[in-house]
Amino acid sequence: MAERAGYTVTMFVIDVSPSMAKKREIQLAPGPDGEEKTKEITNLEWALEFVLLKVQEMIFAGRKTDQCGVILFGTKKTKNCINEANGGYDHVTEYIPIAQPTQHTLDLISAIKPSKVEGDAVDGLIVAIQTQATYLGKKKSWTRKITVLTDGESPLNTEDWESTAEKLNELDVHTTIIGVDFDDEDFKEEDKSEQKAQNEEFYQQLGSQIEKCLIGSCYQALEDCALPDIKMVKPAAKHIILRLGYHYPDQVEDDDDGEAEKGIEISARVHKVSSKASPVSLKRFIKRGVARDGAGGKSTQQDDEDEEMDDAEDTKPDVGAVYAPVERETRYHLRPPAPEKKEEDDEVKLEDADAEHEVPTLGDLVDAEDLVKGFKYGATWVLVDEEFDKLPTKAGIEGGHRFQRWYLMGEIYSLSADDKSIRSQIALSSFIRGMVIKDVLAIVRWVHADGADPKMAICCPIVEVERDYLFMARVPFAEDLRNYTFPSLDVLKNKKGEAATKHPFLTTDEMVTAMEKWVDKMDLMEAAEGDDGSPEPWFDMSASYNPAIHRLKTALFHGAVFPDLENNPIPPPHPELTKYLEPPPEVVERSKRALEKLKKAVDVKLVPPKVRGKKKVNEVDATMHTEDDFDVTDLLGEDAAGP
Repeated sequence: MAERAGYTVTMFVIDVSPSMAKKREIQLAPGPDGEEKTKEITNLEWALEFVLLKVQEMIFAGRKTDQCGVILFGTKKTKNCINEANGGYDHVTEYIPIAQPTQHTLDLISAIKPSKVEGDAVDGLIVAIQTQATYLGKKKSWTRKITVLTDGESPLNTEDWESTAEKLNELDVHTTIIGVDFDDEDFKEEDKSEQKAQNEEFYQQLGSQIEKCLIGSCYQALEDCALPDIKMVKPAAKHIILRLGYHYPDQVEDDDDGEAEKGIEISARVHKVSSKASPVSLKRFIKRGVARDGAGGKSTQQDDEDEEMDDAEDTKPDVGAVYAPVERETRYHLRPPAPEKKEEDDEVKLEDADAEHEVPTLGDLVDAEDLVKGFKYGATWVLVDEEFDKLPTKAGIEGGHRFQRWYLMGEIYSLSADDKSIRSQIALSSFIRGMVIKDVLAIVRWVHADGADPKMAICCPIVEVERDYLFMARVPFAEDLRNYTFPSLDVLKNKKGEAATKHPFLTTDEMVTAMEKWVDKMDLMEAAEGDDGSPEPWFDMSASYNPAIHRLKTALFHGAVFPDLENNPIPPPHPELTKYLEPPPEVVERSKRALEKLKKAVDVKLVPPKVRGKKKVNEVDATMHTEDDFDVTDLLGEDAAGP
């Protein structure tokens, strides 16, 4: 089911007990020569990689309603809302209060270190529930998520855990429990301690009582982060007024007595059905010095320098850099007149080296209120008047049989009647059913906002049992269409206009037969094997991802979390991202013979590469026939002189 974009509060409950300081060796991406590379890190650092990647996603999304907070359990100090009100829940700290994450949030998470005090994961979970509930209050439309990261080595207080599960279900919290070296289908930890085995069993019991709960290992969680993820989100509907038969006063003839101005106005709403996937936007940030009251209203400076550094809360960086997006400021200047060209003698002049870097001259500053809105049509600027700001969305009729599928451009929208207006629902439903009966489509002048440039769109009627609506997509204007003709592939005429029957460029029956057999051998519709052993199509559109988009996202996230790319190279792409880049080997093997016969039938020959001629070197001295006496080395440096 599609979820609402943003409007989510995610709580990360992180175990910083002494057992999280245990070292482990992880595999890195191979080196440039294919050599294996490894790195030794703590269990806590390994778990924090997952948190950093998830927070990085929120930062790049840039939604103010996508927020997170961090709770630590196992800290030396105690600082949480329950302890302040009623006591108890010791060694649990609200490390980062709930807020929109920034680059400073990543710095704080990276600074978390193991402590010397054991913590209780159940206490941390209860504090996270209360902190999240206090922050959101009665906002039922927001999505609540809590992720617990632990190694399961510390003792747990399992008394009255059923009430905790009931509270999670009552608040509809999406709960995730990620364990370091937890057992799963592909991994079984050897020499597991009795305490950890008991805790894993408890987590499974707890998860079974929570309606929305996932339990997995840290390794699997990091693997899933690398998996291309396509999120189904619920689009926001935009309310519009659809006008049928509407005319402007200046389009009405004098003898119409104003009747042509009347039309039907239907209250409707529009939302996206499909959206183009684009690479992650590269945003520019500027550093703004020391962080104070950031990422939750805390100062990052230490007040007590004599405190021991074994407490996770005391490991915050002394000076945190605050990064803020670069804001744009727009000013309007008149374009200065072009300078008049003066006739000069044909002399070679050496310009100043800084001339090309000179800041262009700006004309007089113009107030934005004095500007006139216009849109460029070809090479002409067309000015519009004030009424254009309220240009309505207007519909006309077009025969459906004349519409070409390749006219569609851009994204698909859904246009339906307003749910709160019965009159609009009846009017639009009647209009849609009339379009179906007459087999026509609607041409729409689409203006998505006041003052926006108008676009032309086509609407297709959709009639369903529950509701009637229109699919809308942009189409080009008539002057944007271009018709191109190409020579025939099976008809070739000579200079006299006679059709040739034999020619190297004409296909024969033998060529066509060989090509058909080769294409049949490359058939992918039964190249894969299903779960029950029956053949099925090899290519699945829903499981095919754009490597350019997802790989760039992985590189950006990895670079933000690990600045040292030499010692922490970008991991290889996920197998799901590359599985369709190469055809299945068995299909390639079975089509080899057909390919060889095709090459023989069409007489394929290797075309030798063109040999480019050597360019003549111009050895004319720049000072020839002049009175200047200079050395090229003095002008361009030692490297310019060449060997």
